[in-house]
Amino acid sequence: KNFRQIVAIGAGPFTKTTGRASVIDFSAALFQESNGVLVPNPGRKSKMWNIFTPFTEYVWYAIVGALLVSALLTWLMAYFSPFTGYNLGLEYAIGDEIWLQEYFWAFIGSFMQQGQDFYPSAMSPRVGLAFWWIFTVIVNGCFAGNLTAYLTATETEEQINTLSGLLSQSSIKLYVQNGTNLYTLLTESKSGIYKEIADKMVVYSPYENCPM
Repeated sequence: KNFRQIVAIGAGPFTKTTGRASVIDFSAALFQESNGVLVPNPGRKSKMWNIFTPFTEYVWYAIVGALLVSALLTWLMAYFSPFTGYNLGLEYAIGDEIWLQEYFWAFIGSFMQQGQDFYPSAMSPRVGLAFWWIFTVIVNGCFAGNLTAYLTATETEEQINTLSGLLSQSSIKLYVQNGTNLYTLLTESKSGIYKEIADKMVVYSPYENCPM
């Protein structure tokens, strides 16, 4: 029996707390006890719009903008070109060469890899279409590659990764069981992230289930 109640060395699964650290020089832990943060299951997202996931929202906006601008510029080149079949008055010329809506449909069809109904006879709008086809091939290749990666790999979205992230949100309440080492660590902290968690946490008794 230790009458002086003085211990020189101790071995065991001691959890390091603020109070113990003030009188004990803890060595490197052979057994690391960690505290886990339990969060609700985020649930399954709807797969209705998964086809758009390979590109971000801003990339889709850029593609739509490029389509509209390219179609408009190509139509302007065809409309004002003196070498367009319609402007030359050729017998085989059709009005589609100078109709704006036809160019929009042609560019949309090319992007969807469906082809188009007409091809302008002037060189300048043909060059515009050629550049759009090259752009379409590159974009579709990137889309197919990213879509394959999304279909073959499962990506888990973590709601909370750090204690700061835990504090910054308000949808999940912080429940801590009374009397645990974690409760002692948080309540005895005077400043820092632990003190902020202690101010927001909800304490529940060890004899009742966690209300989460």
